[in-house]
Amino acid sequence: MRSMIRRTVALIILAATAGLSAGAAAQGHATTICDALATTVRSHVDSSAEAGGAFSVLTGGPSPAIQIAVSGSDGKNVSLERNPAADTRIQFEKRFRAEFGEAPVLVRELRNWDALDVVTLPGDRLHMVLSTSGADLCESRIFFRTTAIREGERLPDPPAGPDGPVCQGRGGWGFLARINIRTIGSGGIDAFLEYRLASGRESFRIVPLTDDGWQAACTFTAPYRSSSPPSPDRFPTRP
Repeated sequence: MRSMIRRTVALIILAATAGLSAGAAAQGHATTICDALATTVRSHVDSSAEAGGAFSVLTGGPSPAIQIAVSGSDGKNVSLERNPAADTRIQFEKRFRAEFGEAPVLVRELRNWDALDVVTLPGDRLHMVLSTSGADLCESRIFFRTTAIREGERLPDPPAGPDGPVCQGRGGWGFLARINIRTIGSGGIDAFLEYRLASGRESFRIVPLTDDGWQAACTFTAPYRSSSPPSPDRFPTRP
């Protein structure tokens, strides 16, 4: 009996330890990404930089540390204007199916949306639908993946951050991104990037996406001169 109890206790401890290790690994992966990106920023940007300087360093150049999905960069230009006419929406749905395959559930969901754009990273099957609404241009988004048989697979939303809605009018943007840093190997990793400008700081929140789903988020910040407004050309065009 005592031997059986000892074995049971040992198995419980082993299971608990395995769970903690898996959680630590997920958190550690994201932390490694943010540590590497923050190091890059510190080596190129100082506290006297203009607003958007850190964003420019990380997303600019031929081999950026953060590659941003921009509308039309992959040859796909699938968008819908605000308050579209019925015929315009029908044409949008045709373009959507032509580019991303059959996705009846997703298409039905998008019938409640307008002022939207679908962005894709080059060579990737992951896509993000982005829509803005209200005076502050607050963002809503849907992530989906095109399967090998050309069906649209809706993905769950990434874990929400502590700072509330992302609104462009309040200095916030959300991006589909690929993180390209040495510590995660070649090919990079897909992620959701939540970026904000406020109180003299650029704030980055990275939520990596792996085959196991969205992982724990990590964050880092970079100071800038609060008196200098961001240049409009620092950010990809939004719908």
